[in-house]
Amino acid sequence: MDIESLKEQLQDNFALYKNRVEDSEVYIVLKERYDNLAPNIQNLIKYSALAMVCYILYSIPASFVNSAQEKMSFFEENRQLTRELIRAGRIAKTVQVPPPAPSASALTTKVNSILTEEQVLEEQKLASNTLKQVASKTIVPKSIEQQGVKTSVKQVNLRQLVRIGEALNQIDSSKLMNIAIQADAKDPHYYSVDYEVAAFSVPQETPLVDKSKKGSKFKSRKKKGQSR
Repeated sequence: MDIESLKEQLQDNFALYKNRVEDSEVYIVLKERYDNLAPNIQNLIKYSALAMVCYILYSIPASFVNSAQEKMSFFEENRQLTRELIRAGRIAKTVQVPPPAPSASALTTKVNSILTEEQVLEEQKLASNTLKQVASKTIVPKSIEQQGVKTSVKQVNLRQLVRIGEALNQIDSSKLMNIAIQADAKDPHYYSVDYEVAAFSVPQETPLVDKSKKGSKFKSRKKKGQSR
């Protein structure tokens, strides 16, 4: 079917529908009432009908445009969110798991080893105590486990004081949290120092055990025992 024949068919259908409307009683009554109206009222009705048609013709595409804009903004928001999620997933894959924190005994051994390397004599070591908490809960979250060691030395020179602090601060998963320095009363060139070192660790999540599988294994073993 070509365009001309389709156009003629539409014209015929429109003419047929127009004739049906004009032959209806409602149209005849309304037309008689319209013809009996004053000219200014007729013009008012014409302009009102024209304005209504223009409003309908404008509102239909406008509603489609508004709907398209809303869907486009929704798509842009979701696309940005998807990009951020993908970026976060990539970052999570590249993050390296920190090494486990040393235990209190291992941390004490490491501290004593550092003191020996810095030529601190046994008579210069005053005390070494383990601490359950070094950093305040306002600084370290409650979910982070911490344990520490407090070691005290006396009559160390300035070079030893600094090198010991640097070495303690470089222990894996540990930090030098506090240091108290007091000049020696007899010789101000030497110092008594208290070091507090804390080791931090994230508690490992225990894997969930499927009780149904565990029960099935127990039943299978029980059946094997009975068959024997």
